[in-house]
Amino acid sequence: MGVKEWGDAYYWTMYGDWVFDSEGKRIGTEVVPVVKNEDGALCVSFDSGTTWIGIDVELHDNGYVCFTGVSTDDDNACFTLKDGTEIVLPLSSNSIFSRIQSLSYIPRYSDGKVPVFGNTAESGYVALDFSVSPKSVVPKLESIWRSAVMVKAVKTMVRAVSYIDMPVFYFSADAANGVITVYASTKNLSKEFFEGKNSASLALHITDGDYDITSDYVCMFPLGVRVVAHRGYWNIDEGVENSMKGLLAADSVGVWGCELDIWETKDSVIILHHDKSIDGKVIEETNYSEIEKLALPNGEPYPTLREYLLTYRDKCFKTKLIIELKPHSTSEKSRRVARNTVAMVKELGLEDCVEYISFSSIPCDEVIKNTQGARVSYVSEKIISVGGYAAKGYTGIDIRSDVLSSNPWLVTNAHSAGMEVNSWTVNDEDVARSLITLGADVITTDIPERIQEIIVEMALAK
Repeated sequence: MGVKEWGDAYYWTMYGDWVFDSEGKRIGTEVVPVVKNEDGALCVSFDSGTTWIGIDVELHDNGYVCFTGVSTDDDNACFTLKDGTEIVLPLSSNSIFSRIQSLSYIPRYSDGKVPVFGNTAESGYVALDFSVSPKSVVPKLESIWRSAVMVKAVKTMVRAVSYIDMPVFYFSADAANGVITVYASTKNLSKEFFEGKNSASLALHITDGDYDITSDYVCMFPLGVRVVAHRGYWNIDEGVENSMKGLLAADSVGVWGCELDIWETKDSVIILHHDKSIDGKVIEETNYSEIEKLALPNGEPYPTLREYLLTYRDKCFKTKLIIELKPHSTSEKSRRVARNTVAMVKELGLEDCVEYISFSSIPCDEVIKNTQGARVSYVSEKIISVGGYAAKGYTGIDIRSDVLSSNPWLVTNAHSAGMEVNSWTVNDEDVARSLITLGADVITTDIPERIQEIIVEMALAK
């Protein structure tokens, strides 16, 4: 393989002969050829893999080219000429697909099934681990997963099979062990699946359109309850409430939601903090320039909402944000914080990733007024009348765990009104089991990993 001049340009040759395209035209050197290894034989393509030409690595000392060696790695083929010159060409992307021998599901739980986190199609997702053979292809998969990796579900119906796309939204690779981790959305699964009226299985597909490698199908089962990390997942080493570390930790363990509390400073900067004061400084009465000098117990600065949202947008893939709008000293301040928060969320394109809660109906009403389709829940530590909130467009209620446990009719009333029920702050395992049995949709907790384990244990025991 070489090049020769013709007219004012250079064109590719094979063994001294011109290489022509399908229209009989010489192929110029502006075309980058690709190479693949097929059953131990090297082939080259000048048309992006549509046609292939075998490469004879024996010596062809005809004045044009003479190979003394050919070597390949995962990405390139290197041709060494007799004068020592090396020509490196990229391997065809097809080669990675032809090299994959198997995809094997690695169960996270003893029954071998795939748990579906969430109780609705829109909120649900699956977390999947697969062993890939040979493991040498895993690093390459990490660079092309958005176009090549997909999850498909199948539900068996009478005399028909329906295939369902489950969009992949997160991918990570453990190259050393040859393992990939995939998170996929259940947004296309049916309501009947989540109600337990029909079953479904899924498989991992890796394809480029020509090659298609598919794992065995694995049965899924819905868990029915979602978990929110209370003020982030802070109950870890060097963890702090309402911190960046807590946000990233919540996302890393795949909890459905990460809750955060917000206040607005005197000069209209929204920051994260639970209490109304920091080191004796009332946040509403303090300029941000004074607060930014302070630090959280783990050394992090107090994050602004914008910083937090940007970190979430750029680094988080699995969790949603549950923003608690703290009631401010006046109704107008509460409304302004709600408007400013909604505007920032919209600006950053995160409307579908955020839900809102508050102990006050004032900021909640303002969110509903300013955001079409917003999911908003009223938080209470008392018994409330569900119907009035449903009529105003609220999508849920958020009730303290002891109040909800003592008044299970609240769950029935909320569900009858088309609203979801969250319970907070649930750190007792027996209370968690009771609320799951009661029918709570969401549990907010300081121990999110353990609560997720309990949800799975209870689902498997049914």
